[in-house]
Amino acid sequence: MKLSGYAIPIAVDYLPVNGRMDNLAAVDALAFSAPRQLAPHRIVATALGKLAVSAPAARPAHVRYLDTFDRRLRRAGFVLEHLTLPGETGLRYREFGHPQLLIDAPGSALPAFARDIAHSRLRAMLQPLIDVRRLLVIAESRGRFGVARGRDAEDKTVLMVERFTASRGPTRFTIRPLRGYERVARRAIRRMRKLDGVVSDDGEPLLAAHDGPDAAFGGIPAPVRADPDPGERSDVACRRVLARLEVVLEVNAPGVLTDLDPECLHDFRVAVRRARSLLGEMRRVFPPAVTRRLRTDFGWLGRCTGPLRDLDVHLIEFGVADEDGEAGQAAASAALRIYLEALRERERCALCRVLRSARYRRARSASRKFLAHEAPARPRSENALVSIGALSAGRILKVYRRTLTEGRAIEDASPAEALHDLRKTCKRLRYLLEFFRDVHRAKPVERTIARLKYLQDNLGTYQDVQVQRTVLEEFREHAQTSLDAAAVAAVDARCAALAERERRTRTEFAARFASYDSKRAHQAFTASLRRKRTGEPVVTGGQAGSDRQIGADRRAGGVWV
Repeated sequence: MKLSGYAIPIAVDYLPVNGRMDNLAAVDALAFSAPRQLAPHRIVATALGKLAVSAPAARPAHVRYLDTFDRRLRRAGFVLEHLTLPGETGLRYREFGHPQLLIDAPGSALPAFARDIAHSRLRAMLQPLIDVRRLLVIAESRGRFGVARGRDAEDKTVLMVERFTASRGPTRFTIRPLRGYERVARRAIRRMRKLDGVVSDDGEPLLAAHDGPDAAFGGIPAPVRADPDPGERSDVACRRVLARLEVVLEVNAPGVLTDLDPECLHDFRVAVRRARSLLGEMRRVFPPAVTRRLRTDFGWLGRCTGPLRDLDVHLIEFGVADEDGEAGQAAASAALRIYLEALRERERCALCRVLRSARYRRARSASRKFLAHEAPARPRSENALVSIGALSAGRILKVYRRTLTEGRAIEDASPAEALHDLRKTCKRLRYLLEFFRDVHRAKPVERTIARLKYLQDNLGTYQDVQVQRTVLEEFREHAQTSLDAAAVAAVDARCAALAERERRTRTEFAARFASYDSKRAHQAFTASLRRKRTGEPVVTGGQAGSDRQIGADRRAGGVWV
């Protein structure tokens, strides 16, 4: 059934009207608003002028505004709305603050993920923006919705006027021109502007809508990058980074507890790893007791969140077999999914118990209490007063050299643990580079981040495939007696495919590491960072780090590394 309010799929080349394809509008849609006491049908009739009017009665409407937990669409300047009328539904995609539709997808159900959207072009536009994140109802509005069509002497639709009257507030009218009939639209706009009480409406309906059921979750958290000044004290700069990570934890914890979006756990887990990495790599910045306590707490959280995240990745990777697959493959995939979902529910309950535990509350309280206090004027930690530019440069160079040493030692016969260790070192290096990206603003640094990501993709895939093989082999042992021969064969085939993927990924490692281990890039990168290591400690009170030298060979440019 065609949704009467969805007759303008702007991102599609043509509009079906009266059995033929008319070109779409080249003139942008324009919105107006009028007080509720003014009769809507009279305003529509005035806008359409002498055109024959086809205006069915307005019907009850429910508009839901969709976005991700971290509001990716809003940050990108787009709005995705789902309109429900009696017996009809549809999706609309437009720019924030503009009534002109980019894509109109009639007949679309309320999607949970981008993959659930049947409209191929809308799905292709949303997928890069929201990736695997769940779509949440962040706002909604109820009212009455109607569409009036103006027809010329040949009974062709030449203009459309939408009206929406929310439960509260004025009535909103939208003039939607059709290509080839721009003059008709311009005349209608002029008539609307002359009406008493009718004004142009440049507002965004999303902002006037009520909070949706998921509005309390997420939002736009503060960015992880703290943008420190190169000459800032290291303890002050690192506190700011930890404070930003603390915000990410606080924002995502409710989503983890309610199982709102699997990516909430991913963001929570990444923030935990980043915080632990910062505390481990930026040494002698905070008091040893504080560093040990925080690292212990973050390490505990990292271990608790790992199993559930692994299962989330497995469910995304495995999924349900394609409908056109063989019967044995479909049965094996369905049984595997049930098995994984049961494991996931068990791990999710275990993690929820952790996040509601007294130990978690004490850990978060200790972290917040530490960050609430300003850095002392006379710190005792050796690197507290060193400039963040000098300290971070020294640590980045040290970790960077460690990646080269570990990677060069890996051979064809090296165990898988060697690649896993390199992967962890690469993560620590990338976190440092991203924390202090603005401190070391240089092309060689950006290029190193790009090369590092390329290498990490290989190492991450290798790790994921190995974990998936382990889970699949455990599933085969668990379900072998309950599966028929065809399903067992399908599981064996999937195991073999994972083994082949693991072999290919391992083979690709040498080429990817060779592109990372570029002598020319290495020289440019180290040269750009060495210039940052000449800075002296920033003395604002107390003694500088150079007054506590214990082994000059462990220091570089006045910095403990």
